[in-house]
Amino acid sequence: MKKLYIALFCVLGAASLSYSQSCHRSKVKDARTDLGKVSHDHIKTQPANYVSRANRRNALNRNSNAQFVGNPYLHENFYAGTVALQGAKEKPSHFEKMRFNAFTNTLEITAGGKVSYVQGGAIRQFTLKQSGSTRTFINTQAYTGTPKPLFIEMLEDGSLQLARGLIVKIEKPAYGSQANARPQRPKLARSMRFYLVKNKQLHLIKRKKDLYKFFAKTQLNAKSFVKKYRTKLKTKDLKHLVKHYNGLSTSTSPKVIAKSDQK
Repeated sequence: MKKLYIALFCVLGAASLSYSQSCHRSKVKDARTDLGKVSHDHIKTQPANYVSRANRRNALNRNSNAQFVGNPYLHENFYAGTVALQGAKEKPSHFEKMRFNAFTNTLEITAGGKVSYVQGGAIRQFTLKQSGSTRTFINTQAYTGTPKPLFIEMLEDGSLQLARGLIVKIEKPAYGSQANARPQRPKLARSMRFYLVKNKQLHLIKRKKDLYKFFAKTQLNAKSFVKKYRTKLKTKDLKHLVKHYNGLSTSTSPKVIAKSDQK
C-alpha cells in the first residue's frame, strides 16, 4: 500500500508540473504576439533587415577580440513604446520594453522573455514613453542633409520643424597615443545634434552662425531674436525660436522679431 501511495504521488506531481509548464508557455506566447507579427512580416518582406543576437554581437564587435567602451544606446533603460514598419498598413505594434542602439541602428525589443533586434532601416518610426510623455522618432532615409542620424526626434512641429538626433561613432585615438602603449579597447563617442527641418531637408545647427545663415533669407531677424532672448543652443531656447518663426505669418504679437523691426 505504501508503494502504491508513492507511485500515485509521483504521477500527480508529474502531471502538475506538465500543466504548470504548459501555462507558462501559453503566457510567453501571448506576451510575444505583437513581436511575432512584427518579426514575421519583417522577415517576409525584408529578411536582410532582421538582425539576430549573433549578428548584433558581431556588429558591435567588429572583430572577436574587440569590445567598445561607452554607451551605444539612446537610453540604457527599457521603455514602453510602439513600432511602425516601412510600408505597413497595420497600426503600430506596442511593446513594454524597448531601447534603441544608435551605434548599430537596431531596435532592441524584449517580449515574453525573448530579446529580438530589428534593423532600423525597416522601421518608419517608433515611440518611447518617458515620464508621462511620448517621444517620437522618425526615420530619415527620405530626408536630405549631412551628417544625419538614422532617426531624429521631433521636438517642434510646423512649417519649420525642430529635431535632434544622436550619432554614435568610434572615437579616433589621439595621434601617437598608441605608439608605445598597450592596445586599448576603442571608445564610442556620442554626439547629440540639433536640426532645423524644412521640406524634409535637415539643416545642422552646431553654432549660432548656423542659425543666422538659415534665417538670412527669411522674415525673421535671427540676430536680434537671439540677442533679445539670449538664445542658446538648448532644446527649450530653440523650440522658442522655431515657435516664433512659425507664428510670423499668422501672429501680430509685438514679441515676434521680424526684419522690419530691425533698426
